[in-house]
Amino acid sequence: MSGKLLPYLTYRTRHSAILMAPPTKKVRSYVASPAGWIEIASEGDAVTSIRFVNRPGKSHASPSLRDATKQVKDFLEGKRRTFTLDLANGGSPFQQSVWKELKNVHYGERISYSELARRIKRPTATRAVASAVARNPFSIVVPCHRVVPSNGNDAGNYAWGKKRKEWLLSHEQCALF
Repeated sequence: MSGKLLPYLTYRTRHSAILMAPPTKKVRSYVASPAGWIEIASEGDAVTSIRFVNRPGKSHASPSLRDATKQVKDFLEGKRRTFTLDLANGGSPFQQSVWKELKNVHYGERISYSELARRIKRPTATRAVASAVARNPFSIVVPCHRVVPSNGNDAGNYAWGKKRKEWLLSHEQCALF
């Protein structure tokens, strides 16, 4: 520790005081891919989102962004199948349970929304699972693109566009059901 004191904010309520660290600056970097631009955002040491965007913005430098950018580039080049990133927590407990289980869907594998619901022990929650998948803030790293309709006839919807999902599935050479 450098001995430097960080400025903290104190919020007082009627019965207590809450000591909070000041907000950190959100920084972003961009990666070009055959499926379009990918934006990687972070705050402090944690990656806060990885998503497709229509065009890049201003890129920044930070250790967490450098590592995330390298891992995403390695994935796009076929050199990486899993990720080791510090991802920021967010979402409801239900969404977090869905996103946690998504990490267990391996490279090149596809599962249905109903199978994902069974895996989290909520077999009747297929629509809620699909909604949680659509709200996943970590495209590619938390592989929501690997979840498809149970009929297996097409890739299904994707928060960042069907063509991007089809490209990702093709890149991973996912087999049909």
